[in-house]
Amino acid sequence: MRAARRSAAKAVKKYKIARRGYRLQRRRRMMDQVRATEAAKPVQQRRRIKRGYHYERQGHYGDVELVPDAKGKPLRTAQLRATGAISPSCLPTALLALSKAHTQEVRLDSCAQFSVADRDLRKYGRCITRNAPVDVVLGFGGGQTRVLGVWRFTGTTVYQQRITVDALLVDGQGDEFLVGEDWMADKQVKMDFGSRELKYREADGQKVILPFTCHGVTTLQQAGERQANV
Repeated sequence: MRAARRSAAKAVKKYKIARRGYRLQRRRRMMDQVRATEAAKPVQQRRRIKRGYHYERQGHYGDVELVPDAKGKPLRTAQLRATGAISPSCLPTALLALSKAHTQEVRLDSCAQFSVADRDLRKYGRCITRNAPVDVVLGFGGGQTRVLGVWRFTGTTVYQQRITVDALLVDGQGDEFLVGEDWMADKQVKMDFGSRELKYREADGQKVILPFTCHGVTTLQQAGERQANV
């Protein structure tokens, strides 16, 4: 009699263990199916779900005009900044390390239709094409500037995140770097002036944060020094 009860108890125990194992396997299969379905969604759809935000171009720019040069050759000429835009002197400024030895001041201009870099910065990037969308840019550095081509620059933020910007390389006389609305619209950036951070997500969903200041780059440099001292 006791042997029969022990045998029955063992059978019940085996049944419960088997049922528990089946439930765990079924739960794992369901979770795997959910992950597979999520991974199969288009990247852009996942970005929209996570971000819930859409960057709208703010600037209104004139048409590209054909203006003859001194030899009569027509040059594609365009205004850099939107009509009625504020002075560039009060633009947000960020820092990007373009190399181990060079950290670049980058101005963020949502009223500029192009990203632009002076020719002195060409050693920190690489040429993508000499056939730029325009030949002359008006309003960069206070006058008209000849465009040499499109250069790709990759820099590192203070958070050790990589940012790539395609910019018009112009024949200027300095090392100014301006990030315009073309890049902002492409990356769907969000400017958070409360935390003073530019934010966006890469195609793989990774969040990128670029700190900036509206009071010059000294504040950012000092913050980096304080962080290093800690």
